[in-house]
Amino acid sequence: MSLSAAACRSRCDVPRRTVHSTHSTHSGPELRGHVRVQESPPLRVVVNDNEALKNSRLIAIHLALLTLRWMEYWKRNVADYDSAMIALAVVAISSERWTRAELEPELRDLSRPLAPEYLNRCNLSSIAAATGLNRETTRRKVNALIAQGILAKDRDGVVGFAPGHGQKARTIELVRKQLDSLSRTVDDLVRTEVLDLVA
Repeated sequence: MSLSAAACRSRCDVPRRTVHSTHSTHSGPELRGHVRVQESPPLRVVVNDNEALKNSRLIAIHLALLTLRWMEYWKRNVADYDSAMIALAVVAISSERWTRAELEPELRDLSRPLAPEYLNRCNLSSIAAATGLNRETTRRKVNALIAQGILAKDRDGVVGFAPGHGQKARTIELVRKQLDSLSRTVDDLVRTEVLDLVA
């Protein structure tokens, strides 16, 4: 089964659409332009256990390359891999709940800043725990990222990205590059039938 992974949306749900002629007497789907479009249940990406076992070496290589490529993307805007890990940790700690809860549509776009009340508390201790760095290294690296204008820390010790950082072109480009590389990897695994698309 082959399908471009670029079509995969959040949580790997791929909405399908059935197109009908506007001459159809069916009254259910809405009209868009000159065709009638009907939403079908989304497809899901699932692991084919048999193919995954038979191709486990290739999968390991694909995932190692994807991980290294993503780390390289994150490192381009900071001093080293420790700093890249800290930036990743700040995203995960402060925003993880929005992968489980519903975020207002207008706030899903990075071009719209998130107010502090939308974020979980992130500090030196939680960053150190998430990255495995000792507290002193974490403090030093965070201070360097603050000096670079990437992170900010308030008087209560809460660490987050500096105002406007998420709206910078390089941040949006970083997300897009990661999405593109993920799409290529998923596409490869779908073509080899390690991943299947099911209704």
